[in-house]
Amino acid sequence: MEKSQPHQGQNVRIFRELSGLKQEGLADKLGEGWSQKRISQLEQKPIIDREILDQVSAALGVKPEVIERFDNEAAVNFISNTFHENQFAGYTVNNNPIINSDKAVEILERMIREKDELIKELLSKIPNSSK
Repeated sequence: MEKSQPHQGQNVRIFRELSGLKQEGLADKLGEGWSQKRISQLEQKPIIDREILDQVSAALGVKPEVIERFDNEAAVNFISNTFHENQFAGYTVNNNPIINSDKAVEILERMIREKDELIKELLSKIPNSSK
């Protein structure tokens, strides 16, 4: 089964939301010629022109390659396969959100650091990835 290419527009939306930006906020960061409507249209595109991808990724603070290659389905599968019967990333999770909120934040922060390190390592192995 052939793996499909990640949807770059959806990845822009994911990283925009992770940055805490609304479409209007990203449009403001991008400057003249950008609007909420244009961001909305951009987020519908499966493939984004490289020049625009470079501008958007800079505004979001991520490398263009991350937006090009981030596979949301793979990330969801990883999390789904890591979570089993009150176990998450090797930790037992009690269902009381008040008791476990600090531990959950700690686990998620560690997972994000590990993901960032893995992405950095993978990108370093790609020829000409330091554009």
